[in-house]
This record gives sequence, structure tokens and C-alpha cells, in this order.
Amino acid sequence: MKHSQQSAPAPRRSVSRSIVTIIAEVLLTFAAICGLYVAWMQWWTGVESAHVQEETRQQVAWAQPDAGGTLTIAQPQQGEPPVQPESARAGELMARVYIPRFGDQWERNLVQGTSLVELNQHGLGHYEISQMPGQVGNFAIAGHRNGYGQPLGDVDRLQPGDAIVIRSQDYWYVYQYTNYTIVTPDDGSVIGPNPEHPGEAPTKRMITMTTCEPKYTTPTHRWISFGELAYWAKVADGIPQELAKEGPDGAVQFVNNEKQSFFTSIGSRRTCGARSPSTRSCSRPPPSHGAGRRCVRSEKAARRCPTPTSTAGCCATSRAPRRCAGCSRCCSCSPRCARCSSGDSRGPPAISSSSNRCRTT
Repeated sequence: MKHSQQSAPAPRRSVSRSIVTIIAEVLLTFAAICGLYVAWMQWWTGVESAHVQEETRQQVAWAQPDAGGTLTIAQPQQGEPPVQPESARAGELMARVYIPRFGDQWERNLVQGTSLVELNQHGLGHYEISQMPGQVGNFAIAGHRNGYGQPLGDVDRLQPGDAIVIRSQDYWYVYQYTNYTIVTPDDGSVIGPNPEHPGEAPTKRMITMTTCEPKYTTPTHRWISFGELAYWAKVADGIPQELAKEGPDGAVQFVNNEKQSFFTSIGSRRTCGARSPSTRSCSRPPPSHGAGRRCVRSEKAARRCPTPTSTAGCCATSRAPRRCAGCSRCCSCSPRCARCSSGDSRGPPAISSSSNRCRTT
């Protein structure tokens, strides 16, 4: 009897131990899910965005500053800055942006629009209601501060006088950072024509960059960075002094060598089984710039693309090919748009141009 009474509590200890084990497993699973989410948000979304931006840049026929063989410093031009582009469709590449304060290799695409698709995939977005580069008024752009490559993740590092360089197809627009402010999401005056004196006619050629504040928590405010145009130059004349460095031989070099990092090369689609080296360039799907263009349905059709810069060659125009609704590019290696996405439930990190509200990130 004594022996039976002493061994009776054993099942209770076994049940308690099982409960603790289950709770520990649940917590570990939850921690793993959180870790995967952080890795996806902080890293993989940036990899995906970098791929899309690289593919987009390769499809535009923009001449390189050193097309003549020798790179030189582009001298500031006098007179009224040319406006380029004068207009753009949603999702269309407008410019490439360089901010040396963020690093020599920092570069982002700038496309028209600030919807989820533009900001999540293409780097930076231009507020359609704001001015174009070089114009009198406010050239306003938006970008994520956290995730998706966090293009404006380091805006708090900017110092007065720092260069914000915008390169369109033929021109450089060199702005200089002046100051910043933090506003509530409903303050749409910061992207108006004259953010310094709302309601008055603009007299300066300004740039405004909007992103979320604070950085790693629920954004309750918006970090607004201002700048003013210092000068403009021609791409055909070289590169701005702000993006130049002296090479070992004393020659002018571009600070950004545009080399793809190891992490952004992961998952890069460079081939789709083309039979000859001359046609392998067709594996890079071009951006979709028109409602009539559709993704090619097969690898065989994709091989007909003659050059990596031929958009029409890779995007079929017949009625048969499947259309990628909401897709940023043609899917040349697959009949399905598996990688195309209209975004998730997270909103852009900037003030909405239509409602003057900033949807949460």
C-alpha cells in the first residue's frame, strides 16, 4: 500500500511535463515564424526589388556617360533646365537616383506612381500630382524606409549640402539636401508645389522625399526631406562631380560600378534554356509598358527576342498569349506570372497623392 501511494503522483508530473513541452514547442515555432518573417521583410523583399530594378534598367536604351570611351566631368549648364520626362505612365521608369551619403553603390530606380506595386518592386515612386525633375515647384518622391530594399532607410543620416542626383535619359539634375521635418500622415502640404509657403506660387526648384517615421515600428508620422536644385548637366558630357572619383591612373571614374552583390544575385533569372549564347539575353523579361503587350507563353516564343533591350521582341502582341494583369514585366520564361504580385496588405510609406493620407507600412 505504501508503495502504491508513493508512486501515484507520477502521472501528474508526466502531464505537467507534457504541457510544458507543448508550450515550449509552440513558442519555438512562433519564434521561427517571426524569424522567417523578419528575414523575408528585411532581406528577401529587397532582393526581389533589386531584381526588378535591374531588369528594368536593362530594357531602356539610355546611353552611358562614357559612351565615347573616356569618362569626364559633366559641367553645369546655364539657362532653363530641360524637363525630362515631360510625362510618364504609371510604373514607367522616369529616372535613376543616386545619393552618395547612402554609399557609393546606392542606386534606385524612380518610376511614376506611388502605389504598392511601384514602391514594393521598383524602388522609388514619383507623386503624379507633383512637378517633374528640373521644374519650378516641388518634385516629390516616396520610398519605403523599412523592407523592400528600404531605399529611404537612412534619411536621418543626410546632412545639409548632401547631393541627391537624379539621372533621366539625357540629363542630370543635382539637388542639394537642405533640411527635414516630421509631419502627421494627413499633412499633404509637404508634397504641394510650395511646401515652405503653402498656397503661394512656387519660386524654387525643390525636391521632397517622403518616408515613414519611426523606422522599425508602426509608422505614426512621416519623415520629410527637402532639397533644392543646384544645377543640371548633360549625360552626354559625362557624370556630375558628386558621382566621380579619381582612379589609380588619375582618370575619372564613376563611384557606382553597378556590380551585383552576392545576395541580390540569388534567384536572378539569367537563362531560360536558350540554345545559343546570342539568344540567351532573351531570358531577361522586359517591363510591360502597354495594355496591349502580353507575357509570352512559352520559352520558344521568348527565344525570338533578338536583343536584351528589345521590349517588343519579348512581349508578344497577339491575342493568344496570356496577359499578366498588374504585372511589372513580361514573364518570358514561363506562361504563368508566378512572380508577379499586386502587393500585400502593407501600404506605401508616404503620403497618398489622392487622399493626402499615408497608408501604414
